[in-house]
Amino acid sequence: LRVAGVLHPAVDEWIGGKSVVVQVGDLLDRGDTELELLCLMRKVQTKAKAAGGALYNLVGNHETLNADGRDRYATVEAMQAYTRWNNVCRFKRFLPGPISDSFSCSLWTEPLKCKDTDAHCKAIEVGKGSSRDIMARDRRMALRAGGPIAKEVFSKCPTVLIAGDTVLVHGGLVKKHVEHSSTQACLHSLNSINKQVSDFLAGRDKGKLPHHAFTSEGVLWNRIFSNPRQQELDHSRATLLAQTLSSLPGGAPLHRGAVKRMVVGHSIQPGKISSSADGQIWRVDIGMSKRIHNRRVQVLEILKGGRVTVLSEEPHLAATLWDKMWRLPWRPAY
Repeated sequence: LRVAGVLHPAVDEWIGGKSVVVQVGDLLDRGDTELELLCLMRKVQTKAKAAGGALYNLVGNHETLNADGRDRYATVEAMQAYTRWNNVCRFKRFLPGPISDSFSCSLWTEPLKCKDTDAHCKAIEVGKGSSRDIMARDRRMALRAGGPIAKEVFSKCPTVLIAGDTVLVHGGLVKKHVEHSSTQACLHSLNSINKQVSDFLAGRDKGKLPHHAFTSEGVLWNRIFSNPRQQELDHSRATLLAQTLSSLPGGAPLHRGAVKRMVVGHSIQPGKISSSADGQIWRVDIGMSKRIHNRRVQVLEILKGGRVTVLSEEPHLAATLWDKMWRLPWRPAY
């Protein structure tokens, strides 16, 4: 946010004016400080909206994985933080503001509890299960579908977002995901994707797993335009991308053919933000998290008029070494 020039250099205050910022998902499973990160995003969203701007967090596949109880990427410290959060924040009405803020109590809405139908959760509640299961209990209940954070935070995040002449999605959108017989039909398809994932996260769909959240072809998982081993799109993928973009409504007023590019995350790129197909696809996941590759921060900036630039912080040693490794004949797993 600071590299993008929308967050004050010294304090967590929005200075972006009417700028629109989109983070493309996977806030979870990236280290120890999930609760602090979620609090920061909520705080900045409020301040951005008051200034006439916006900050959007898209749903990523790790948000839906955790909503389904799949938490193998969570760190021990992250799990312990949720336990402290639940134990302390139930008394937040009595806590001084600084203490409440230090425990991320603005995210706490209700005591954590198991679903009546969740026998596994109830067994952990009475001390049964593995040591990791017991340690992960509070985090799982907070992030499960219908849990307080999944419901109050992630279910309100879009899965697919069109901003001006750009469509943004965590994995990738292809034309088969949308009905393109008309502008209204296409909009209905996009709204349906967002609603299905939102309903799942909020616990409104009675446990039904949405196709787009849990299949390799869904918009949260597919890598058809972002495979880091195939930086340049071949003819068939470039044609599919062009057809997908041309079918989407964008601009103001909405009209088809106005969407010029797609921005995706999900697949970690070798070293830096990359593009292909004459700038029709941009891949922005470069493994910036300290838990992944600790690379220097990069931000994709799209200005009015369509000019696209990549903003970067000053390089640091870990990022420089890792980028050099990607240039060797062999490449480390990621």
